[in-house]
Amino acid sequence: MTNWKEVSNMILQHQEKLDGSGYPNKLPADMICDGARILAIVDAYYAMTNYRADREHKRSKLRAISEINACIGTQFCEEWVKVFNSIMLDKKK
Repeated sequence: MTNWKEVSNMILQHQEKLDGSGYPNKLPADMICDGARILAIVDAYYAMTNYRADREHKRSKLRAISEINACIGTQFCEEWVKVFNSIMLDKKK
């Protein structure tokens, strides 16, 4: 399919971390595309706030947001976490 290269990069890179410790390629921060940075935040939030096969509990939305914010600079991009936070605050209104 045409124009799917960018989407495939987002999916491939969304487990990369800004500190270079992610996978599959241990990319440095400047090599991770913005789409992957956004997808990483959304994927982490979803994983924390929903039941999963590997655990019997889920975290509260507030706790998940707090954990994401605690990982700014190592796992998540500060710029995109700020956008995520503003969206989550709007949802509370």
